Amino acid sequence: MDKEEKNRNPEEVSQETITNDDVARYYEMLLEYSDGKKSIDEKATANQEWWRMRHWNQMDSKEGDGEEKAVSAWLFNSIINKHADIMDNYPKPNILPRAVDAEAEARMLTNIIPVIDDRTGYEQVYDDKALDLLIDGGCITSVLWDNSLNDGLGDISVNIVDVHNMFWKPGIEDIQDSPAIFVARLYDNETLEKQYPQLSGKTGGMRMTVEYINKDENVDEAKQTEVWDMYYKKTIDVPVMEDPESGKKITAPKQLLHFVKFCNGELLYASENDPALKDKGLYDHGKYPFIVTPLFKIKESPWGFGYVDIMKSPQARIDVLDQLIVKNAAMASTSRWAVNEGCDIDTDAFLDWNNPIVPVATSASLDECMKEIPVKPIPAYVVNHQVNLIDQLKETSGNRDVSQGSTQSGITAATAIAALQEAGAKLPRQLNRILYRSRRQEDYLKVELIRQFYTEPRSFRLDKDNGDYEFVQYDNSMIRNTDGRNGAVFDIKISAEKQSPFSRAAQNETMKELYGMGMFAPQNAEPALVCLDGMEFEGKDKIRQQIQQNSIFMQQFQMMQQAIMQIDAMNPGLGVAAMVGLGQAPVPDSGGNVPEKGEGTAEERAAKTETDSTRTAKARVKAGKQSQIS
Repeated sequence: MDKEEKNRNPEEVSQETITNDDVARYYEMLLEYSDGKKSIDEKATANQEWWRMRHWNQMDSKEGDGEEKAVSAWLFNSIINKHADIMDNYPKPNILPRAVDAEAEARMLTNIIPVIDDRTGYEQVYDDKALDLLIDGGCITSVLWDNSLNDGLGDISVNIVDVHNMFWKPGIEDIQDSPAIFVARLYDNETLEKQYPQLSGKTGGMRMTVEYINKDENVDEAKQTEVWDMYYKKTIDVPVMEDPESGKKITAPKQLLHFVKFCNGELLYASENDPALKDKGLYDHGKYPFIVTPLFKIKESPWGFGYVDIMKSPQARIDVLDQLIVKNAAMASTSRWAVNEGCDIDTDAFLDWNNPIVPVATSASLDECMKEIPVKPIPAYVVNHQVNLIDQLKETSGNRDVSQGSTQSGITAATAIAALQEAGAKLPRQLNRILYRSRRQEDYLKVELIRQFYTEPRSFRLDKDNGDYEFVQYDNSMIRNTDGRNGAVFDIKISAEKQSPFSRAAQNETMKELYGMGMFAPQNAEPALVCLDGMEFEGKDKIRQQIQQNSIFMQQFQMMQQAIMQIDAMNPGLGVAAMVGLGQAPVPDSGGNVPEKGEGTAEERAAKTETDSTRTAKARVKAGKQSQIS
């Protein structure tokens, strides 16, 4: 989280408004925030154990102590299926203008923000964000400006923040209402001392952030030090206009965002000590650059609870019953015998299945010497109860079989499966709405960072719908805040960039049905638009626009056709209709004469002439015969 400090020149820091005495006060505030957030940290730590299927140490049951634990992946399966649904609907932003003069900028921002996301690896961030939301009950992202990106020009950086590493005032529901935000990060001692010589010999010390229980890697914590970034807001009065009567400046409150970095009581950086930022703040938007997104919201906290919290109880009972069933199966498959001590039985020979003869030195019968100890099988109702618990977990998590593509026998059509999935897709749609709201807040911050920092033109390659691409240059000259006035204001709408194969198949079937009904024919534009108003599917607006365009083109063509036919009626010899494809143009005869309208083509006139000659010859023959008879 040291990107903010990279953006500043340490040589410009002269007047120290913030000192080490303030750092001591900040540390006391941090302790208060940490105490109020302990339950969230502990729950998130436990949930990660359940996600990794290492949850037996989180369970109160002592069943199976000292034995290999039975672990089923019903909870894990539910989480990864919901995560797959989320990634199937990966979001894309649509920047909308609030004024006509901002339309071009809105279209450009709509095109370049996905390019920025691709450059900074946002898809991986969204992947991690979705997992945190499902497992921990919430997720945190930071939207910062990093001067080290884009070959030194700087660019937007979106990252995941672990909930264990961020602290806010207890009892609030929106982190923007917190007086301060603290974010922790571990640095290697050697790197830290090189960057900040004043920390030489002062690294290490106690860590405040909660650690995960079972780590996959062993890290030498003695070689790392916890560094804190603190963000806080400060309100100042800024002049906005001059009183025409008194000539005095009229001021209005403005909220500034400031930044402090400290470690083990030592101040490392403070934006209020920076002359360039003291009266300006870190970011012009004045907000904390963090988006906290809860899954299932709880009162008086910006955090929430997730699907692991819902599913851990049935998952625990499923595994306990699994352990009992497996143990019973092992006991039933291993025979135990009660042996009479008065009978001299060679136990080694008895236990050796390769020895066909077992000597018994007694006159008593074998039944009197030994008796097998029976093991009662697990009752059927216990196994049925385990199956019911699995169904309960599926129902409470919304991870029914149809959501994974499994259906009743006989249902194999893609559209039928898609219809069943859509009918049970309320929870996935809710998840997407939650993440889309979070993405919308991120994109608002991205637009504001572009407005503030894109002072130099930057090159972007934009892909076209036909598979081609173009290169464009963009800077903030048309949207920046100037002369105390705010620049262009935008709205943001989030939609799915990707869809599941079944959703695409269902949409393709919808398109085929609409085509078969004749809805795409230009002459059916009016009833087609009425029908579309009552339908809801992805891409409906684009189809509506295309139908309207086709209808306009057809109307224009009909008007041109009527005008051309009128011209032909007034000037028969021009043949304009034939020249534009509305009829056949008159063809001159061998003498170069153009026939009158209605005389037909040269071939038709030749055929007509031939017919007339034949008729004349026949008439002459008939007349000659009649004269001979008479």
